[in-house]
Amino acid sequence: MNPLGPKFPNVFEHETDKGKSLFTKSLLPGTKHFEEFIQKEGEQEFRFWDPFKSKLAAAIVKRLAQCGIKEGDKVLYLGASHGYTPSFMSDVVGKKGFGIKSTAAVFQNFFEFFFSSARS
Repeated sequence: MNPLGPKFPNVFEHETDKGKSLFTKSLLPGTKHFEEFIQKEGEQEFRFWDPFKSKLAAAIVKRLAQCGIKEGDKVLYLGASHGYTPSFMSDVVGKKGFGIKSTAAVFQNFFEFFFSSARS
């Protein structure tokens, strides 16, 4: 695994049978979130980050200069639908970071709870 450097913490490039591929160092080893390919190196696990399923991964593959997300950051990711990209962003921000994925249904539940609690 070759780290992409400080502008992309916990993101790695690795040669696979399909060429160079992106991986993140798994925040939760032993867990597959989306049936992604797992590369093990010693005690560490790395998750294959498919650029065909994530615009952020595609931008990194296309040599995005930086993504502005680093370890420990708090990230609000709106419109995350099924959560593919946010699951990898959680690997990037690490255990001290914080990520939120949100969909319309999640916000609707939040607002219903908030406004019903506010009336009490």
